[in-house]
Amino acid sequence: MNRVFLLAFVAVSAAVAATAGAGDPQPLPMEQARSLGVVTGALGPARPATLEGLAAQVTVPNNRLYAVSAPLAGLVEHVAVAPGDAVRRGQALARLASPDLAEVQRGLLQADAQDRLAAENLERDRKLLAEGIVPQSRVGASLSQAREARAALSGRKQALRLAGVDEATIARMLSGGAVAPVVTVTAPIDGVVLEQSVVAGQRVEPAALLFRIARTDQLALEIRAPSERVAAIAPGDEVDVDGRAQAKVVAIGAGVSPDNQTVLIRATVTRGAQALRVGEFVQVTLHHVGGRGGEGFSVPGGAVVRAGGRAYVFVETEQGMRPEPVTVVSAGATQSLVTGTALRPGMRVAVEGTAALKAALLGGAAK
Repeated sequence: MNRVFLLAFVAVSAAVAATAGAGDPQPLPMEQARSLGVVTGALGPARPATLEGLAAQVTVPNNRLYAVSAPLAGLVEHVAVAPGDAVRRGQALARLASPDLAEVQRGLLQADAQDRLAAENLERDRKLLAEGIVPQSRVGASLSQAREARAALSGRKQALRLAGVDEATIARMLSGGAVAPVVTVTAPIDGVVLEQSVVAGQRVEPAALLFRIARTDQLALEIRAPSERVAAIAPGDEVDVDGRAQAKVVAIGAGVSPDNQTVLIRATVTRGAQALRVGEFVQVTLHHVGGRGGEGFSVPGGAVVRAGGRAYVFVETEQGMRPEPVTVVSAGATQSLVTGTALRPGMRVAVEGTAALKAALLGGAAK
């Protein structure tokens, strides 16, 4: 910095400091700005702001994802489906040989016997009450026991249903018929098998994960956006998926990944889901970002300065140059795309000399 420029800078800084109040810095007169080497240029036409080249993964919304687990301990005899297969509700997925099924049948028969006995005792006590032989309290106790026995039997039946035993087999068990110790695991929904966690010959414990099945009538995107760009993203922004599908932003994460300093953006696919595959990695472009008109302006990279954790450009007004807060949508080697509520096409902004303007107008801001 030569002596003349240094003297001009000191004089300008003193003038700004003398006129600045407690609030925003006062505009710097254009004559003084030019003495600092400030050069301005006009903003071009506004264009939809976009974030390009963001990495995303195709996922299934949680409300459309189901886990299928082993109802009993046993040996996987047969696996009938594989990842990617479409299945219908009730379709057989696998068959388990489970010795525990015999124990379950024995418990069912015991519960059935207790239920029958309790019902007979209740009927007998009601007759004795009508004849005046037993008190009302005796009938009340019998009624309570009958209800408990019926609830226990219903619980045993429900456990069998959850284990994949159909009603016909349950009826055969109650009649004392022999039942093969085999459980058929079925699909809970119409969907697609996403994951298979077992193979034939494998032993599993109760509640062990066997399959993951999803309804793929609706897909979602998990987009990773650099943390410095998140301010330019808002729910409702449109997402283009490689030209194959469209989506809409529904949520923006509150945390930043410590591994790569990105924020998770969730979007719901609105069109073209059939062209995507669950788990697929894609590149996406976000359109109309910013939430305030979604219009961006291209400026030279040097036109943007940062102070106090915010980004600014310096705009020319009748009173002089003043800082205007902006959101940096994308930053390139030579050009940056910014949005700002006060920016308008044709408005002149500083494209050179911004370092001097920053020192003069934003020097008190935290770095």
